[in-house]
Amino acid sequence: MSEGYLVRVSSAEQPGMYWMFVTIPIDAPLKLLDDFLRETWLECCGHLSEFVIGSRTIFSRTESGILARQ
Repeated sequence: MSEGYLVRVSSAEQPGMYWMFVTIPIDAPLKLLDDFLRETWLECCGHLSEFVIGSRTIFSRTESGILARQ
């Protein structure tokens, strides 16, 4: 069995109403999670994803298509 993370994914507007749990390998890039979410849950209109990891916020799908950190 390989190590990984259990991730709770939720809607920013209604985090208690819309959510799901996913597992992801410990060494997987956020792009893998972002692509999975776009295929299974999100619209196809180029919305910006936001990942919060500790005190860091990481946005995806910028105009250049590259993850942006804040």
